[in-house]
Amino acid sequence: MQRESVRWLFLEGTAIVVSILLAFAIDAWWDQAQKAQLEQTQLASLKRDIQFNLEALEEGLNFHRSVVESAQRLFELSASPRESREPDEVDSLLGDLGWFWAITFATGTLDSLLSSGNLEVIDDHLLKSQLASALSSFEFVKSLESQSYEVLHRDYWPTLAEKGYLPQIHSTAMRNGMPGGARYEVQEPYALMQPPTDHTSLLDDKEFMGIILMKKAAHDDAIQAYTISKFGHETTLQIVEKNLERG
Repeated sequence: MQRESVRWLFLEGTAIVVSILLAFAIDAWWDQAQKAQLEQTQLASLKRDIQFNLEALEEGLNFHRSVVESAQRLFELSASPRESREPDEVDSLLGDLGWFWAITFATGTLDSLLSSGNLEVIDDHLLKSQLASALSSFEFVKSLESQSYEVLHRDYWPTLAEKGYLPQIHSTAMRNGMPGGARYEVQEPYALMQPPTDHTSLLDDKEFMGIILMKKAAHDDAIQAYTISKFGHETTLQIVEKNLERG
């Protein structure tokens, strides 16, 4: 009888231990399943943000490249005889250099991951590293955008206003729209209050052409920053898509 009681207690204890271990296993499995589901949700959201950013970067690259091409064309014309320069072409090129581009990055998912501590739901260590450094990459791009903006408003527009007829250039820029085919609602050109000004002589002005060079350099720097950022986004997108496929 005593041996039966011991045996029964042993079986009962074993059942209790097994139940506890099974409960722990189920909890662990459930936690892992919840984490995996959250990771997939965050990865899908990250993918949408990255794709948006890649489109914005490509659009910005087209803009900056077009401005650089316009600056290069102005240098070509400055090396040619003044009588061979077309005033309308010069006005269009000067108008192209009067635009500014401000990129907007989609950072909602990344901000949420970093601020809430949910970055830990991402298992891929390489992806974690990419995401942790992404914000500094965005700031780098924007800092070079601000360099272009500064040259535009500190040097280009004031000098053009002093040496030329600014409303005429601005009206041409509004009529042509942003370089590179960027999205912008084209406005009606200004009604000019004086006869057209011939700006072809500006290309013989050393000070003014020096500012054109500064403008070109600022846009060249932006192109480099955009290209680096685009490569980083493409690399991150590949990692995100691989993790989504595994999920």
